[in-house]
Amino acid sequence: MARGGGVRFEFPDEHQAALAFSMLQELGYEPERRGREVEIRLDGNDLVSALEIASAHGGELAREPGAGAEDSLASAYGIDEIPIPAHAVEPEWPDA
Repeated sequence: MARGGGVRFEFPDEHQAALAFSMLQELGYEPERRGREVEIRLDGNDLVSALEIASAHGGELAREPGAGAEDSLASAYGIDEIPIPAHAVEPEWPDA
């Protein structure tokens, strides 16, 4: 995975990583590249398009040892950090 709010992709070779890096940069992501790895932050960017770009160049979502894909994506989006005010949650009332 990557730093908070981001994801890391691994590519089969440096050429494919460079192509994906270039495309992500053109689309407004702020990628960082280290060899065969490209890392992005999601600050307002769409993860789906980043996944499609990485996949088109043979990249895969990189995971920390012992972490699953769900853990990586949940951390990238910061889902557990989104506060939901109590007044925004309405009880389900049975239909009368």
